[in-house]
Amino acid sequence: MAEEAQRKAQEFLEAQQHYYKQLKEGKDELKAYQKSKEEHVATIHLLKDLPSKVRHDIMVPLGSLAFMPGQLVHTNETTV
Repeated sequence: MAEEAQRKAQEFLEAQQHYYKQLKEGKDELKAYQKSKEEHVATIHLLKDLPSKVRHDIMVPLGSLAFMPGQLVHTNETTV
C-alpha cells in the first residue's frame, strides 16, 4: 500500500513537472509572438509615416563600427 502511494506521488510530481515545462514553453512562445506583433505594428507605422516626407535624415552604417549622417530619398515609394 505504501509503495502504491509512493508511486502515485512520483507520478504526480512527474505530471507537475511536465505541466510547468509546457507552461514555460507556452509563455516563451507567447512572448515571441508578442515581439513579432510589435515589430509588425512598428513597420506599419513606419510605412504610414514615410510617405508624409520625401527625405528622412538617418545615420548610414559604414562597416560594423562606423556611422555617418545621410538621407533617405524617395521614401514615398514602396516595393512589394
